[in-house]
Amino acid sequence: MGVKDFFFGKPKVSTTAAAAGFIMVLFDRTEVAWPMVKKMIVELGKPFNPDDDTGQFNLFLAGTALHLNAVHNLFPGQAKEIEAAVFQALNTKSNGDYPLREVRHYRALLAKPVEDSRDAHAEVAVHLLRRWIDGDISDFVGPFDMIDGVTLMAIMSALLDVGGNYWKTIKDTRRIVPG
Repeated sequence: MGVKDFFFGKPKVSTTAAAAGFIMVLFDRTEVAWPMVKKMIVELGKPFNPDDDTGQFNLFLAGTALHLNAVHNLFPGQAKEIEAAVFQALNTKSNGDYPLREVRHYRALLAKPVEDSRDAHAEVAVHLLRRWIDGDISDFVGPFDMIDGVTLMAIMSALLDVGGNYWKTIKDTRRIVPG
């Protein structure tokens, strides 16, 4: 803690501004991550050619859901307000209720009780893969009726990368206030 922080506290940021910053960071990082994850999956020799805008948007939505978990861990008293501000930012006329439905679906997958948290992340990755290829993932199923692990890891890695440490940085450098 610096002298300025000691005397004056951390700079304030409103929940709305923090949510808007989160959305912007995710959009920027998704824009970088999407071509890489697409290339990785194509290089595995799988038939994979989703529309870039739709593919990137769905990666963004899954990443949003995943990284909202950090809000609940880092800001337990403010998590509902921050999440509401994120949902408000996602609520656009052009996309209807699709973004909110998808983020809520991913959040439900992540909240399911599992023995290993990687299972929940794998379920998110499988749902995202289904979105990218309109549901039929049979080309990605290998021995033992399991989805190719390298494909899942590529998707899971991209999901982790898009959110980065945004909320941790906010926690360390700012004080979130209502508004």
